[in-house]
Amino acid sequence: GGLEVAYLRYATRPEVPPGFTLTEVMREPMMLVVHRDHRLAAREDPVPLEELALEPFVHFSPRSDSAMHEHVAALCSTAGFEPRIEQEANQNGSILALIGIGIGLSILPRSLCRLSLPELRVLPIASPGAMSRIWMAHRRRSGGPLLQALVSSALAQRPA
Repeated sequence: GGLEVAYLRYATRPEVPPGFTLTEVMREPMMLVVHRDHRLAAREDPVPLEELALEPFVHFSPRSDSAMHEHVAALCSTAGFEPRIEQEANQNGSILALIGIGIGLSILPRSLCRLSLPELRVLPIASPGAMSRIWMAHRRRSGGPLLQALVSSALAQRPA
């Protein structure tokens, strides 16, 4: 009962407990991360998801606390395939490191691709649904001036 605010990353509007309000505060594109020697690494135009159907993926485990596994599976499903998970990892840095040694590729939100490794290439995806959304859940009741300032700031910055 002590939680006042939480940030959640989901592709679609998540369920929140009674007494909480949910506000979308940010959107960012999902990106394809490949090894620099991968056949797609030199591409300039966005990569169609269908081109990844036979590729080995390095991604979050379905048993992790991350909703990214379901998000990427749903994206791939829209392109007509199920991602072939070659290696699971539970941390973003581990996923990027495994891609860096050539184990496979991944689809991640742009902000999670910021770890700059020379072995990696980050490419746009040609799908309007390849978008990650950040949600803020907060208690409806007054949580004091700090919470109100945080909520006001998030509301002012949210996407149109």
